[in-house]
Amino acid sequence: MNGLGVILAGGQSQRMGRNKALLQIGGRTVIGAIIEAMSPVCGQLVVSSMQPDLYAFTGLPVIPDSYEGAGPLAGIHAALDYSEQRWNLVCSCDHPFASRMLFEQLMDIAEQADETVDAVIPVYEGRGQPLVAAYRKRTFAQLDYCLQQGERRVRDWTDKLNVKPIEVGEWPDSRGFEAGLALFNMNRPEDYAEALRLAAELGHRSRPQ
Repeated sequence: MNGLGVILAGGQSQRMGRNKALLQIGGRTVIGAIIEAMSPVCGQLVVSSMQPDLYAFTGLPVIPDSYEGAGPLAGIHAALDYSEQRWNLVCSCDHPFASRMLFEQLMDIAEQADETVDAVIPVYEGRGQPLVAAYRKRTFAQLDYCLQQGERRVRDWTDKLNVKPIEVGEWPDSRGFEAGLALFNMNRPEDYAEALRLAAELGHRSRPQ
């Protein structure tokens, strides 16, 4: 399939206290789970990070930020600048249950959208998820302008785009995960503990009775 897959792994993980991308859940790292889910959907994957040595084990290009200390916006900015693809699928590294089906749905909708659409962003329980979303390459110019103006919140940028919101219902994907689980994200140690509990529960459900 076409499109660039972008894994955002440039955060400081201050609330977690350790690197979220490298946390182990269900016998693999979070970044490994995202790579597995995203690889069949995108023709190329990159990691957005200022620590290329840390992610060399993935075998993927590691793209550094041009704007240091600007959070996930800087990571998306660097990836869009690097990209030669019309559509770019973004996922931050704190989504341990990344779903191939959700990624496929986002990219399918993006490819079928009319030319006025700049981004496809899932909405779950009333909240947009701009760090698990698809963005056109052309949105780089607006993002570059935002960063030049010192704007650092993701919404500073997405509010200026023509966004196609996608309400994500309670559908199961091919591994039995629901959309809410695919969009589950970890910021604190208690979130990681919950992810481990959910992974154990899912493993139990998937075993033959």
